[in-house]
Amino acid sequence: MDKKGGMAMITVIDSQCGAGKTSAMIEMIKKDKLGGYIYITPYLSEVDRVKKAVGGKEPENYGKGKLDSFKKLLLQGNNIVSTHALFYTVDMDVVSLIESMGYSLILDEVLNVVEPIWLNQTDIEIIKKNLVDIGEDGQVVWKADNYDYGRYGDLKDLADRKQLYFCNNTFFMWVFPVDVFKAFKNVYICTYMFDDQIQRYYYDLNNLVYEKVSVRDGKVIPYEMQTDNLEKIHILENHPINNIGDRMGSLSKTWYIDNKEKPLMELLKRNMSNYRRNIAKFKGNDVIWTTFKDFKSVLSGKGYAKGYLISNARATNEYIDKHYVMYCINKFMNPYIKSFFSLNNVPIDEDKYALSEMVQFIYRSSIRRGEDIYCYIPSKRMRELLIKFIDENTQNKD
Repeated sequence: MDKKGGMAMITVIDSQCGAGKTSAMIEMIKKDKLGGYIYITPYLSEVDRVKKAVGGKEPENYGKGKLDSFKKLLLQGNNIVSTHALFYTVDMDVVSLIESMGYSLILDEVLNVVEPIWLNQTDIEIIKKNLVDIGEDGQVVWKADNYDYGRYGDLKDLADRKQLYFCNNTFFMWVFPVDVFKAFKNVYICTYMFDDQIQRYYYDLNNLVYEKVSVRDGKVIPYEMQTDNLEKIHILENHPINNIGDRMGSLSKTWYIDNKEKPLMELLKRNMSNYRRNIAKFKGNDVIWTTFKDFKSVLSGKGYAKGYLISNARATNEYIDKHYVMYCINKFMNPYIKSFFSLNNVPIDEDKYALSEMVQFIYRSSIRRGEDIYCYIPSKRMRELLIKFIDENTQNKD
């Protein structure tokens, strides 16, 4: 597919983890003799794998750094493979090169396309009064030429790259520049449950049109909501160690902050150990578990500590041999991000967002290859979201 009217054609390859999305994209690159692909993935291990498969080049950290190397590879017309981290740093020179050279983008998993910037009220007032102009859409334009930017230098860089917004006269927000997506000939996004993710809300905000397809056995097919093997997810129910999560806000980020040095936190850690030793009885190397990263050390316990994985982990096969999952958070969208979209009339379904985040985490485990897994999900809200999802998508199957 080629872009029409100056807009990239965006295709979302929406399929379950392990369906063969990466393999399908690699085959597409290999069959296209003209080349011109940028493949962006979260992890360096995946960069190496894709680079070897398609004969691509990786930006190197020499001279003026990886971004300058990226630009040189673009000028040479190479297929390029790199990480999300480098892609976040693109500037308008990169955008111009992408468009002029006719590149296509393959994005392995969604980006963090918006992010709040934490500043105290004094800094906010200094910036507003002395350093910037704010457009009607909230975009920040840096106006100060002879000011000692000091700790505000990073903000100036974001403003110069058209990535800084001021929202509701309250907070600053970094927003990935939509012009990057518009510059490509084609955009392919490999993920699962895209409709419930932040990048989809970002696309709605920017009126970017996309179509969805799926992959099965490494082949692209018309879109289908894939729910294979959900019956193999076994969830601990009706057990006292779930009581800790009965309230709507239990195990949320706020709950963790409020209970960091209180008995409930020790109780949660004891419940996790109880699940490992007396209920599931798994060995320590057969589990993945998560909490908010600031509380990892608080909850780490004997026999499972090494199985920790950040809650938003994606696009990794390193945990495919794990049969037990302890998902110890109650996921809500960051309130500033939610406010940002709400202020721009983009409605949010927070339960579906939470479900999609949890499902992505669970699919790091051996369910990816169709094996039974066993889950401890102490948050009643999160547990019921998953049970409902499984019930709705298995009751009509033979």
